[in-house]
Amino acid sequence: MSGKTDSQNHIFSRAFQAMTFHILEKALPDADCPKALGRYLTSQFREVTGARTVIISHYTDGAAQYGQGLVCVEPERRRTIAESSQAVRLIRLISNSDTPMAWNTQQGSGEAETLLSELKSELSIGVPLKIGAINVGALLLLNLPDFRRIDEVVSLLGLMSTIVALVLRNSLLFEKQETIIQARTRELRDSNTKLEQSILKAREMADQAKNANQAKSDFLANMSHEIRTPMNGVIGMTSLLLDTNLDREQRDYVQTIESSAQALMHIINDLLDFSKIEAGKMELETLRFDLPAILKEVIDSISFKIVEKGLALHCSVDPALKAPVIGDPNRLRQVLLNLLNNAVKFTPAGEISVQATIRQKKHDQIEIFFSIKDTGIGIPVQRHKRLFKPFSQVDSSTTRQYGGTGLGLAICKQLVEVMGGQIGFKSQQGHGATFWFTITLPIADQHASSRATIPEPDVAAAAGQTIAAADYSHPATILLVEDNAINQEVTLFMLSKFGYQAQVAANGVEALQQLAQKTFDLILMDLQMPSLDGYDTTRAIRSSNHAYRNIPIIAMTANTMQGTIDKCLDIGMNDYIAKPVNARDLSQKIKAWLQRKDAGR
Repeated sequence: MSGKTDSQNHIFSRAFQAMTFHILEKALPDADCPKALGRYLTSQFREVTGARTVIISHYTDGAAQYGQGLVCVEPERRRTIAESSQAVRLIRLISNSDTPMAWNTQQGSGEAETLLSELKSELSIGVPLKIGAINVGALLLLNLPDFRRIDEVVSLLGLMSTIVALVLRNSLLFEKQETIIQARTRELRDSNTKLEQSILKAREMADQAKNANQAKSDFLANMSHEIRTPMNGVIGMTSLLLDTNLDREQRDYVQTIESSAQALMHIINDLLDFSKIEAGKMELETLRFDLPAILKEVIDSISFKIVEKGLALHCSVDPALKAPVIGDPNRLRQVLLNLLNNAVKFTPAGEISVQATIRQKKHDQIEIFFSIKDTGIGIPVQRHKRLFKPFSQVDSSTTRQYGGTGLGLAICKQLVEVMGGQIGFKSQQGHGATFWFTITLPIADQHASSRATIPEPDVAAAAGQTIAAADYSHPATILLVEDNAINQEVTLFMLSKFGYQAQVAANGVEALQQLAQKTFDLILMDLQMPSLDGYDTTRAIRSSNHAYRNIPIIAMTANTMQGTIDKCLDIGMNDYIAKPVNARDLSQKIKAWLQRKDAGR
């Protein structure tokens, strides 16, 4: 009898051992589903112990969660047990215990036996599931079949309780972590969706801004053309009128008209320059030039205003600046002229001094320091921060008294910064102002070659010379391609005064017809014309097999945006002149290109 019992006990122990391994091998991988783990554990305990009902309950944050998660019983009693207050009380009783307990309702009459009787369970076992002092939950086995092995079952369950508790806790922690991960994943997914929507919105806004900027550029280009075209007539006609016999009163009137027109053109140029800089389309030329010559040109251009106001002018140039440099002389001239104009404008009496010195020299580059000092009205301290902001002046009375758009200094600042320099000032109200700026330029002598954005004819060689029909083997004849009647009249007057013969074509179609019938020495080409514009006309001329394919073409454009200028040069035009056309500039450009053409014969 004893041998048989030992054999049965051994088999029973082996069954518990196998169950333990199953729990460790199977339950842990399935820990991502606590309910599945509960079903697995209850089925294993029922199989090994023979209990009809197995309940596993767990604690969450210190509160018993019976009836949820890991409660598994036989199907026919599931609802009864799950809704039983007796089962809840038994779970709490087991959880408060430190060791496994066995109950027999036939032999005991305590609280547990009473509860078990109501649940109709004779032989039962309760096992607290703990990890150290941490209460994880409880295991309850109801209606065990054999009381003879109850002590062994209790002992084995006590040994297994920690493993079950660990598996249960891991499963619950894993589920909690998985819930957190899923929540975070949803948050990330939502964030990604919002981010994608934001990126899409940002792209749409960027496209809208780009389109708006392009629309603004197109608007400015069109407005420039539309304004410059009639201004060409106004300025051209007044220039021609000033060369006629006028009495003093008439000359004063005409000069007032010319001065007003030039002031309007200055405003238009400021607005266009500011727009180009703001849009990042300001491109600098790279040309060889002499700095002292630029300073002389600036001072000469403003000298009549200085004499008119009775001001004294002092100019000091570092002798070391005689060496040619590489940069954009036109933009440097613009900054100097703007600052000097301001000095003259805001100096009712006294003197103005201009200084250019070398601050430092590094290898093949020099940093040049410019300063323009005046003894004028000065600038109040409280207005200093506004000075370089666009559309701002010292105050509204300044605008009324002195005029201007308030863009001059803003443009100067941005031009200097585009050239890699700095600009600043110091001033005190009533004690004048000193504006300064620095730029760094390469020394031309140390560069084998330099790139010019626009082909530069030898204008200097032509300066002061008179080129008329008699200077050629045949009279110089120019084809003017222009659709505007007033501009035709103005330009023809200028060409006649220069001594040239000229013929008019109202569009590109007429120009090609006249080129096929007559020989011309040079073409002045408007860009915007009906039927065939200046671009397509130039393309047709350059791609033809006729002798006129190499004729010099100078664009006459009211659109001075860099893109327009580049396009003119790219399609084969030789040069350009901006409207309103300056008679002296037009004369010099025509002379230079006629000389070059004549020299090539």
